[in-house]
Amino acid sequence: MEVIGYGRVSTEEQSDDEGALVKQLRRLRDAGATKIFYDIGKRTNDKREGINQAIAYIESRPPGAIAKLLFLRLDRLSASPVLFYQLLEVCRRHQVLLEALDDNFDVETVGGEFSADIRVALAKHEVKMISLRVRKDLEMRERAGKPPFFQPFGYKIVGETHDRYKKDDTPLVCLLDGKRELSVAEVARMRVDVFFETGTCRAAVKRLNEIFGLTRAALVASQDKASYMVTEEEEISNELWEQSKKTKRIFSNRLGITSTGLQNWLTNPVLAGGTPRGVTYPGKKNYKPRNLASVQWDTHPDEAIMTIQERDRILEMFAKNARNRWAADTPKAANVFSGLVRCANCGSSCSIQGSRFVKRENRLQSWFQCNLYRNEKLCPNKKMITDTKIEKQLIPYLVAEAERLSAIAREELPIEEPKEVIEMRKQMHQLELIPNPNSAIIRAIEDLQSQIINTKAGEINRWKETLISQERVVNSFSDSAFWESIKLPADKKRLISQVVREIRVFEGALVEVILR
Repeated sequence: MEVIGYGRVSTEEQSDDEGALVKQLRRLRDAGATKIFYDIGKRTNDKREGINQAIAYIESRPPGAIAKLLFLRLDRLSASPVLFYQLLEVCRRHQVLLEALDDNFDVETVGGEFSADIRVALAKHEVKMISLRVRKDLEMRERAGKPPFFQPFGYKIVGETHDRYKKDDTPLVCLLDGKRELSVAEVARMRVDVFFETGTCRAAVKRLNEIFGLTRAALVASQDKASYMVTEEEEISNELWEQSKKTKRIFSNRLGITSTGLQNWLTNPVLAGGTPRGVTYPGKKNYKPRNLASVQWDTHPDEAIMTIQERDRILEMFAKNARNRWAADTPKAANVFSGLVRCANCGSSCSIQGSRFVKRENRLQSWFQCNLYRNEKLCPNKKMITDTKIEKQLIPYLVAEAERLSAIAREELPIEEPKEVIEMRKQMHQLELIPNPNSAIIRAIEDLQSQIINTKAGEINRWKETLISQERVVNSFSDSAFWESIKLPADKKRLISQVVREIRVFEGALVEVILR
């Protein structure tokens, strides 16, 4: 009889210890598990692929084929009653014994099941209390004039009560050029100097990557369904999580940074000797926009990586770059298709790379190009496409779509239940089959009923929006001459934005149109 296992670590555990998942899975393998399913994520998350794949695998096997499901502790399974009781019911139907290596309990007895009910409920309550305590602790630290627990690159928080910033002098990298060893703080200062040398975040990031010899791989998900399982023949290593996501590894460690990340880092007041205050809304964990947060200056002037004058100069450069983003080549009026064009290969947005006036057409013509290709050279979609070409392919499509939609505009379209609703109904049905349900199971059923109602309501709203957008297409493009009769680009943009969600292009051609 087969023995399977399930392991889970939180994202915090994995970030603090890259071997956290490996240690857990190896313990399960040593205990006899031949197939091990795993997740990295919060325990309250119902959308965990690993445990859902484990449930599906158990259901696919005949009763008695699997002897037991091993895990470390009950909190590794879930603090979500929905997932826990779904797994529990599937294991009962297929005669699979649940066995915890560090926390034995027997759900086959009334007392054991009652104990599990209480612990699942307590685990969910504990998560909420931890979140509340952390938020209150941060508020108290702010009132006491202490920094938060999150320090920017280049710093660490020191002191008996973690009450001050200090530059991080931990050795980070040794450069072959000149055999220079740099600490975290020295690399942070290098970022500032390189930005002043290059003048823009994008150029600074490219220069830094050249200095440190970093290359970036495209983070493109595979079309195949990700696997969150390791078999007996496979090696348990830190690569499991990357393989499960089916992505290429993007540069890690603290040397890698994006242009947006560099801009956010450079504007952090901690670098200039200040401590940000009021970064979240009262009683909430949502961050305010940076310009709405206040700053307490001179909290650590001797530990500043840049001066206040340098910070003011950086903010001035950002403001100037924003005002002159597209320089003189960009038309003053917004392009008709700006914000709608995306790369059909990688999904990145396509932005205008240049514009010029075409006399024979008496109009300004702009060129769109994939941002991932332009910035990183990581997408094969390098060929530009003009807004003129987009228009010549898009408008006939919308006219043809209007003719097709006009035939069904008055029909009552059936609303199919989305996959998540079907899945929730299955979960609810499994819970309803449990004899003599306790209060926790009843609450789980009620939660699922509420989720189904909310999801269906959202689907109905989307269906109504689809009908409205179809009506707009029919009314606007039923006459092929209608588009040409619109003179102002702003009016064309307004109309296109109402009916078109995305325009996908590849190698200089329009390949797909997604309507709203």
